[in-house]
Amino acid sequence: GQKGSPRSINKYGFINDSSSSSSPVCTTLVRDREQKWFEMLKDWDNIMTNNYDKVRTRCRKGIPHSLRAAAWRALCGAANLQHKNQGLFEELLKKDSEWMVYIEKDLPRTYQLHELFEERGGLGQTEMKKVLKAYSVYNPKVGYCQGMTSIAGMLLMLMPAEQAFWCFVAIMDKYVPGYYSAGMLAMQLDGKVMESLIHQLNPKVSSFLQKNDVQATYYAVEWFLSAYTTILPYDTVLRIWDMFLCEGVNVLIKTGITNVR
Repeated sequence: GQKGSPRSINKYGFINDSSSSSSPVCTTLVRDREQKWFEMLKDWDNIMTNNYDKVRTRCRKGIPHSLRAAAWRALCGAANLQHKNQGLFEELLKKDSEWMVYIEKDLPRTYQLHELFEERGGLGQTEMKKVLKAYSVYNPKVGYCQGMTSIAGMLLMLMPAEQAFWCFVAIMDKYVPGYYSAGMLAMQLDGKVMESLIHQLNPKVSSFLQKNDVQATYYAVEWFLSAYTTILPYDTVLRIWDMFLCEGVNVLIKTGITNVR
């Protein structure tokens, strides 16, 4: 912006962004939820095995932000992956990746209005480069695809690079396999599922979209590839991801249906 122009940073690190909620929160409720999540995380494997419904209900209510990083890592299995593969992240970074030119080109375009990523070559961009490079070496069949920067950045806003990398691995390989492969067939299939559900739930909207030759694949590509990180207010995206990492890709489809309706 211009020199001397006013600049404010919200509680999540976004610059001059008023889209996130600033409504007052009940401190007692927050502390109560934190306590419940803290206890649940201490006995995670047992609760996920024997009381998944409780986990899902609490994810739908929203994970306390102070414990969100720990909860996301537990939900997607990244904490276990990292534990089983100690030292692998650093090893991957030592290897060459054929995707570096493309990764480096996309870094400055991602979250330009977030304090972590705004500086070219700064900490955020450097950490994002590590996550994306490591994954392109870890899974050479998929390598790198443009939409991955927003997923990596979302994770890096909450956790350090190595933790973010293992969450990224879990999301790519377990939650949205095939989304970033050549042809993006898995994502197109989910787009068709969403289109069919829109037709069932809201025939008027479906008819309007068909008349104007608007196919789900047109608008769903950015929604699904970014898991809504580039589309909706950050507050909302956090809540979607709380459910997405608990319940899977169906949450992305349901969110899309809600957007269209």
